[in-house]
Amino acid sequence: MTGAGVRPERRAGSAAAATSPASRPSFRHDFASTTATNLFISLVNVVTGVLVARLLNPAGRGELAAILNWPTFLGMLTTLGMTEALVFYPARQRTRAGRYLGTGLVVSLSASAGFVAVGWVLMPVLLAAQDASVVAGARWYLLQVPVAAVIGLVIGPLRGIGDVRAWNVLRSVPTLLWLGTLVVFATRGGGRPEPATVAISFVAARAVLAPVAVLFVRRRLRQPLRPDLSLAPSLLRFGLPSALAALPTTLNVRLDQLLIAAFLPPGDLGLYAVAVSWSTLSSPVMAAFGNVLFPRVAEHDDDEARAALAARGVRTAIMLSVVLTTVALLLTPIGLPLLFGHRFDVAVPTALVLTVAGAAFGVTSVQQEVLRGLGRPAAVLWSQLAGLAVTVAGLAVTMPTGGLAWIAMASVAGYGSAALALLVNLVRATGLPAGAFVLPRPEDLHAVRAALPTSIRRRPVRGPLP
Repeated sequence: MTGAGVRPERRAGSAAAATSPASRPSFRHDFASTTATNLFISLVNVVTGVLVARLLNPAGRGELAAILNWPTFLGMLTTLGMTEALVFYPARQRTRAGRYLGTGLVVSLSASAGFVAVGWVLMPVLLAAQDASVVAGARWYLLQVPVAAVIGLVIGPLRGIGDVRAWNVLRSVPTLLWLGTLVVFATRGGGRPEPATVAISFVAARAVLAPVAVLFVRRRLRQPLRPDLSLAPSLLRFGLPSALAALPTTLNVRLDQLLIAAFLPPGDLGLYAVAVSWSTLSSPVMAAFGNVLFPRVAEHDDDEARAALAARGVRTAIMLSVVLTTVALLLTPIGLPLLFGHRFDVAVPTALVLTVAGAAFGVTSVQQEVLRGLGRPAAVLWSQLAGLAVTVAGLAVTMPTGGLAWIAMASVAGYGSAALALLVNLVRATGLPAGAFVLPRPEDLHAVRAALPTSIRRRPVRGPLP
């Protein structure tokens, strides 16, 4: 029997109307399309990074970063975790997906007005070292806060109801709009554009996308987006812990680089950054696995079925991570210098350690999604805080040595501790023994051997993975 969590009751008749197992593509199909989309977005981000560097000189690139950073951060806070809540609840109650989305939009847009006002007042302080034109550009870029909230929220229910193809298409569009914006400036001539002009043009393009996205999702849901404020407390109970968990998760990932930048020579940071980039090669695959697993766990009515699917998903994710990590470790001594150049040969030992850390991080990303599917977002927050505490302690010990590989060991310890804390919470949430989540079974071996990506059947949850 699962423990208490965020578990809405279904209204009469809604269970039957919830997403039918037969109405969705297989897990294998959704996993493959989501992995491909993640890889595509990563590739486009590489291209846009090059375009920005070539379009703007180093000073202009820094000005653009200053304009984008704080409004983007405020935009993340504005959603109040509604992005995850609008996956969980539509997965549980498809016939009320429109009401949940309408309510989430009202809550988030109401919050965005306050965040924009605060950002407008604080921007001169936050960007005190920048020119007045940069401060003005950042203020205008605050308009992206409500726009990004709308675009970010409307796609959540698509994943919740199993329309993964539409979700993947829609979440790719902002990245393509950014690419299109840069291409327009790169091809029009006239010298280097003002960074503020580039940023505001992107806001304008996204502002056009926002109502189109709302109409598109409404059509896919086949429901009016009617707000029901009685649903707001449930959305916030689920969403706020998810939003708060983003902070320790981000610090777990970034703290080592922030401290290296503060206390070690720039060359060390360059070597470490390359090692980090190499260690994330499997991230799109593991993220896709968790993305698809979350709503499938959430939609089950039967506690035993949800627990069994959760355990099977985590076991398969561990095995998938082991396979990907083994390949990455074997390729690192040759692949890293080949990709980044032989000047980075000395980063290979650090990259090997961080690849192990990346394996643990990939597993935690799936564990988090499973816990959210079980209605336990607060458990994710506390687990990440535990991991962050270990990371801080590890960096306190290893930073004085100055050895990058030793510093990387703090990430291994931090991610491993987070994975262990998440495992404890999974055991509490499901009542299953820890071995059910970590010890492979014959059907799991068959699943990983049969295909990468693999598939997980929805019902019955017992039986081999195809």
